[in-house]
Amino acid sequence: MNKTIIHFNNAGTGIQSKRIINSISSYLKNERKYGGYEFAERFKKETDKLYINLATLLNAKEDEISFIPNTTLGWNLLFSSLSLNKKDEILIFENEYNSNYISLLKRKNEFRKIVISKIDANGLICEKDLLKNLTRNTKICSLLHISSQCGNKIDIVKICKIIKGYNSKIIIILDCCQSVGQADINVKKIGCDIAVGSGRKYLCGPRGTGFIYVNKHFKSLFKPVFEDMSSTLIKQNKLVYKKESKFFESFEQPLSLKLGLSKAVNEILNLGIEKIETKILSLSKYLRDNLNDYKQIIFLENKNNLSGINTFYIKGLSTKVVHLYLKQNNINTQISNEEVSYLYFQKIKVRSVIRLSFHHYNTKKEINFFIKKIKNLLV
Repeated sequence: MNKTIIHFNNAGTGIQSKRIINSISSYLKNERKYGGYEFAERFKKETDKLYINLATLLNAKEDEISFIPNTTLGWNLLFSSLSLNKKDEILIFENEYNSNYISLLKRKNEFRKIVISKIDANGLICEKDLLKNLTRNTKICSLLHISSQCGNKIDIVKICKIIKGYNSKIIIILDCCQSVGQADINVKKIGCDIAVGSGRKYLCGPRGTGFIYVNKHFKSLFKPVFEDMSSTLIKQNKLVYKKESKFFESFEQPLSLKLGLSKAVNEILNLGIEKIETKILSLSKYLRDNLNDYKQIIFLENKNNLSGINTFYIKGLSTKVVHLYLKQNNINTQISNEEVSYLYFQKIKVRSVIRLSFHHYNTKKEINFFIKKIKNLLV
């Protein structure tokens, strides 16, 4: 048996390079040597490079970016910081991630309604239904670039143009958790107002890291639900927000992880996002080309809109059985089900799927081993 772990769960966590691990370890050793606050002061310029690197990656400004410990918390913070009224409608799609949907449902009594727009037969946003669902009351549109449970890459530039063409004041929140690091996220070109991303997935940073981008022209719409001394001053018993503070950040941060994310983003920049995406797509196409003849295997993505995320099920076999079998053969995959996206699995009428997610460091040799094991299951 091949004892080397094959990591095909990059949509869960990417693999950190030795350089990133060493930078985190070194930072923690220096905290012990100098003291946490004291070394943070010495090393501030280096940890602050995170904002430079993310701004470069996203084509944003440094002061438009906040560091967050995870994207679920970040999405909750930003949504809870937006004021809503009884006329407001929030538009989402049938591939919405459950944690985002939960945030909306928790506040459903504060606004008019949640409008759910259709995903078409190809797994893409139905533009006709989108136009039908946009109204004068649409305040927010939540949009996923690549969803966790299905790897179709949405044409977000086109979708954002449709939304902004209808009403430029609609706030577009882009969830790019599964795309940043494997696809180009140019927020100015895309036209989104907010973007939320994870550090641990395709950016290959440490767990406990992520970011929020907020276009500087939209900052005035927010009243942060959480504030501390790093963001707010008290003057004559009144709260005064510091203009220079990072949105959504608090004073206490895991600086070693922040440094690790900065190094990870820098590595992505050095490799080049176009080169990374080309390699990843070649692996997804290779997988499908070699399993096309096996009609028991059902892939859910549109072959013309692939990403590094591939989801499938095998007719007549439980996904739990397949997942366990692959795990026993040292292949990391993930099961996706209603816990990830209630709306999506209600739509496709499938209980669960196996998620196989590639990164640029995966190889065709690894895929060949996976294919061999899958074929053994089908005998």
